[in-house]
Amino acid sequence: MKLPGARRYKRILTLVIIILAGLLVLAFVRFRMQTRLVEKPDAPENSAATLSINGFRHTATREARTSWILEAATAKLYSGENQATLSDVQMRFFPEGRGAVRLTGEKGQFNTQTRNVSVSGSVVCRYSGYVLNTENLHYQHDSNIIYAESEISVAGQNSQFTADSGEFEINTGTLRLSGNVEARINQIDKD
Repeated sequence: MKLPGARRYKRILTLVIIILAGLLVLAFVRFRMQTRLVEKPDAPENSAATLSINGFRHTATREARTSWILEAATAKLYSGENQATLSDVQMRFFPEGRGAVRLTGEKGQFNTQTRNVSVSGSVVCRYSGYVLNTENLHYQHDSNIIYAESEISVAGQNSQFTADSGEFEINTGTLRLSGNVEARINQIDKD
């Protein structure tokens, strides 16, 4: 005995299976095409680097908690010099009890022994509603300080500062500016 509409259900089920198989093939082909478009770093034998890495990530810990994370699109490690040359750099610092400090830049240098980092090229550092802009910024791991020896500008909700140099203590959230410091503070309107 045949059920009424059984032929119709078979056709619908067959059509659904064909569509799902087509979507699966399409997803596989798109995935394969995207993996081919990823730019490969120079092989170590084609550069002075000991190791070249795409998607570099380094996590530093202090007292069993994450202190900071360094990420870069590419890294070339030079083991004899304890150095890594980075591109498209991103760092996040996690001071205890406060929000994260975020830092980005076009290029960077990472000392694998001291864990000091230098970032250059359109450097932006964000923390607690403030944005610091400069061309070169350095992180000193042993003292947990970010400092700039070139002109910097800092903008917040109602203020803007410029200076020849400055340093930011990550542990305390303190920013010190020096050399030709200028400040513009806007009045806050109270309604």
